[in-house]
Amino acid sequence: MRILITGASGFLGKPLTRSLIARGHEVVALVRPGTQILENMKFGDRVFRIVERDLVGNFDLHDLEGIHAVITLAQERHFRQFPGDSIRVFDVNVRANLLIWRWAAQTEVSKIIHASSGSVYQPRNGLEALTEVDPIRILDPEDFYATSKVMAEQIFSLFRDQSRDLTILRPFFLYGPSQSADKLVGRLAKSIIEQSEISVSSSHETHLNPTFIEDAVKIFVDSLELRGHTTVNCAGPSVVSIRELATLIGAALGVSPRFKEICQSGNSYIGSVKKQSELFGPPKYTVEQGVRLCFQRSG
Repeated sequence: MRILITGASGFLGKPLTRSLIARGHEVVALVRPGTQILENMKFGDRVFRIVERDLVGNFDLHDLEGIHAVITLAQERHFRQFPGDSIRVFDVNVRANLLIWRWAAQTEVSKIIHASSGSVYQPRNGLEALTEVDPIRILDPEDFYATSKVMAEQIFSLFRDQSRDLTILRPFFLYGPSQSADKLVGRLAKSIIEQSEISVSSSHETHLNPTFIEDAVKIFVDSLELRGHTTVNCAGPSVVSIRELATLIGAALGVSPRFKEICQSGNSYIGSVKKQSELFGPPKYTVEQGVRLCFQRSG
């Protein structure tokens, strides 16, 4: 199968590309112009082709032929800089997916897998897991990133009227070795190393079940076999508080974290893994295992 992957040079894109090629697929990797592709990503022209496109503004994919499936992973890197980079976030996270949908509708693409986010849900105050049928956010002014993900899902939902298979995956807090330091595990590790205080609630702490990268890669690969239209969470098997997660990271680093209790209740993002487990098997990596692998490999 010839598969187009947007965001192929990213944290999830690189191991997913390797996994797909190892399974005999041909990958067309769509990356930003000027992106440095690591040597260990170059598998040979027969199964790996690099295509440069800027997803900000208009772009054309009509020179790509024989694509059977599309996996959309691309997202704007500076999504936290709102409203400064809001146009770029909208272009990459929303508009680009509309252009891809329009292009795919005119081609032989039969399968689309879209990487959304667990942040599309309304967070909970308790420990009840979020299921795929729970309400999602509607234009949340406090989280433009989540809003952009909701809008992209709505665009791809238009495929329900098309003869194409569509899988929307909602990852919860992806983490793993070599992830950028601005993500949750990296930020906590930085605070622990610098001995900065980590704020935790004195009443109800934030809880989550983060997804180890290798579990996520398996789900994306296996999703190629799904037929029809479905939305699935992509979450880990372990539910932990921020305090517990930081403690595990500290243990892996050999440094005790410092905490500061605040009088503010935290929201929880716990993704139900019931549907995920039924379709792909249960997630393999607990948070303890994943954190240990992160810092073993990076150290």
